[in-house]
Amino acid sequence: MVMQSVFAVVDIYFIGRLGQDAVAAAGMTDSMLTLVFSIAMGLSMAAAAMVSAAHRRERSGTSVARGGSGHSTRDFLVHPDRDRRHRFGA
Repeated sequence: MVMQSVFAVVDIYFIGRLGQDAVAAAGMTDSMLTLVFSIAMGLSMAAAAMVSAAHRRERSGTSVARGGSGHSTRDFLVHPDRDRRHRFGA
């Protein structure tokens, strides 16, 4: 975000030679770009936290997909029939 701010300042400096309308347009687009970057950074941090939590559950033997039965998600994907027999008593 710091580099984005530096980029915006340098951008406005050079665009300032073109006139007030150009500066206004550049200021508007730079603020929108900063907003998009902020949202993207927030989503990527949230995704990283979710992946980390899933990995921790996977390593501890408790998986959401398996309902905490001690099997890993990989076992569920590799042996779906075994899972169905286990869950439904077939």
